[in-house]
Amino acid sequence: MTTTMVKPPEKKLPPLPKGRLLSGNLKQIQREGKKFYLNYTQEYNGIFRFRIFHVTAYVVNELDTIEEILVSKRRNFIKGKSWNTTRLFGGNGLLTSEGEFWSRPRRLTQPAFHKQKLQQYAQTTSEFSSRMINQWKGGRHAIYLPICAS
Repeated sequence: MTTTMVKPPEKKLPPLPKGRLLSGNLKQIQREGKKFYLNYTQEYNGIFRFRIFHVTAYVVNELDTIEEILVSKRRNFIKGKSWNTTRLFGGNGLLTSEGEFWSRPRRLTQPAFHKQKLQQYAQTTSEFSSRMINQWKGGRHAIYLPICAS
């Protein structure tokens, strides 16, 4: 009797920039800010992962891959354990849920994001913005933004 060993397919993960043993890429992200994401997106052709302590996150800036994740192969991707905390505070809604629980609200909201609807939203936003700007006279109107102080 002969036995044949079949090696399981290897998971090919996106590249991971070198980080610190415990904190991962946290210091680098704090130091570089958005440049961290921009530089590695360019270096790794639009897809990479990074780590902050025990949480690994993925950056995908490649349209075909985004389409696969969100549409054509969405069942192959899960949100994972890191979303459990978000669910505690935000509930199990469209952003945090998965599977069948996610499907119903997704179908209900999908028409609001149709290309024609998005074009209508943009047109309406543009019209209202133009009206508001035309009402401003000589700098007498100001926009106040709330600032949170700790």
